[in-house]
Amino acid sequence: METQELLLILTLFSAGLFAGIINTLAGGGSVFTLSAMIFAGIPANIANATNRVGVLLQGMVSVKKFHDKKLLETSEWPYLIPITLGALAGSWFAVDIDEEVLEKVIGGIMVILLLVTIFKVKPTLDESPKSKSLIKQVFAYLMLFVSGFYGGFIQAGVGILLLVTLSVTTNWSILQANSFKLLAVLVFTIPALAIFIYNDLINWYYALILSLGQMLGAYLASVFGTTHPKAGIWVKRLLVVVIIFTIIKTFLF
Repeated sequence: METQELLLILTLFSAGLFAGIINTLAGGGSVFTLSAMIFAGIPANIANATNRVGVLLQGMVSVKKFHDKKLLETSEWPYLIPITLGALAGSWFAVDIDEEVLEKVIGGIMVILLLVTIFKVKPTLDESPKSKSLIKQVFAYLMLFVSGFYGGFIQAGVGILLLVTLSVTTNWSILQANSFKLLAVLVFTIPALAIFIYNDLINWYYALILSLGQMLGAYLASVFGTTHPKAGIWVKRLLVVVIIFTIIKTFLF
């Protein structure tokens, strides 16, 4: 095995590891995997699709661990319907978009995620009851559809978007919202991945390497993250660095 190939494998595995950890603790981990593939020269549409394999597998690991610890929130399972429908629409949109345009879109999203990360924009979930009026329910389902569309389209940062959405539509704690977010991402990734597979956009070699790292990261975060909520602080600092380099890559090179 050549040194360059070994370095690529280590880079992708490490990116998957960090993605698995931060996706399980909060969201935004796909920044690591997308960035690693973009820097490796993988076309943006292939990178965007290949990323979903690891997302699915890490989701299975983290959801299983949360379920075993009885921390999985399922009381609002109908919320999965608009999220999944949105993801289907977003995935088809991602398939049809021009590769160069998609790369610039990813770069623009990285700018937004950088601001969100630096200024610590995060949802405030409390225990106060939320009104269940028809108008607010329709608004909630619309927001969830948009969240799903974004997840099917890009994925990176969808965890943060879902947490924000759940913060204004439920009275869950942050732990309950995070567990439902993990379930939602797992559910909508299945049809989204199927669409990308159908359109032959998956690089299975890279997907395997990333997936191994993501599953390990999800397992570690599921085991330690629930008892040590600040476990991802250093990962988030690294996230800022990765986002900055990805922005430079997508806009200047």
